[in-house]
Amino acid sequence: MAWQRWQALSELDKARIILSHTQSGPRPGELEALTAEKARAILALVENRGDRGTRISHEYVRQTIRREEEAAYEKRREAIVQDIARLGAKAAPALIAEIAQQQYRLDDAMKALTQMGDQAVPALIKAYNREPDGRVRGDLMETLSWIESPKARRTFLRGLEDRSASVRRAALYGLESIGAATQEMYLRSLDDEDDSVRSIAIGGLAKMGDEKAIPPLQRIARTDPARAKLGDYLLREPACRALQEIAKRRGIHVERPPEDVLRR
Repeated sequence: MAWQRWQALSELDKARIILSHTQSGPRPGELEALTAEKARAILALVENRGDRGTRISHEYVRQTIRREEEAAYEKRREAIVQDIARLGAKAAPALIAEIAQQQYRLDDAMKALTQMGDQAVPALIKAYNREPDGRVRGDLMETLSWIESPKARRTFLRGLEDRSASVRRAALYGLESIGAATQEMYLRSLDDEDDSVRSIAIGGLAKMGDEKAIPPLQRIARTDPARAKLGDYLLREPACRALQEIAKRRGIHVERPPEDVLRR
C-alpha cells in the first residue's frame, strides 16, 4: 500500500521527499526552487543504485508515512486537549487525577489544565496542599506556573519551602511569571541544594541587575571544581554571564574570575 502511494506521486513530490530525508536536509529555499529537470536528476541518482536505490526509496516512503501519521496523531491529540479545556473547572478534578497517576496521559492533562487558565487554579491549589508525593506536587506546581495566575502567589511562596526540588523550581518560576519574585528570594535560592533552582536564581539576579548580587555570584563563578558538587561547577559560566549583565546594566566594572580558574 505504501509503495503504491509512492508510485502515484509526481516526480517533483518524490524528489522533495528524497531531499527532505538527506542527512543534512534541504538547503534553505531548495525545495521551493526545485524544477522538473532537477527532480528527474535526483530520481535518476536513486534509481541508478539498483536494488539499493529501491531499498532507499522504500525507507523514504516508510519514514514519510510515519511522519504524516505522527503529525496527524499530534493534531488529533491537541484537538482533544482543547475540547477538554473548554469544559472548564468541572473537568479539573479528573485531569488532576491523571497527573496523580503519573502515566502516559500526564502531559495532556497538564496542557488541558493550563489552557483552562484561572478556572483550574483553585483545584490545583487544593490538590497540591493535599498531595504527599513530591513528584506529583512538582507537576501540580509546574502546571500552576504555566497558568501564570497571581491567584497562585501564596502557593508559589509555600512551594519555595517544599522538600521536593521540582516543586521549588516550579514555584520560583511561577513567582517570576507573575512578576512576584524578589531579589531576596533569588539570593536565598542560590543556596538551594538543587542546581536547577540555583540556575533560575542566577538568571533572575542577572535580570534585576542589583549590585548586592555581585558577591554571591562571584563566589559561584570562582568555585573550584575539585572541591565542589557537579551542579556548582556547571553554574560557574552562567554566574559569569550574570555578572557581566549586572556590570553592563550598572555601568560598572566587575572582576571576572581568572581564565585559569574557569578552565579547571
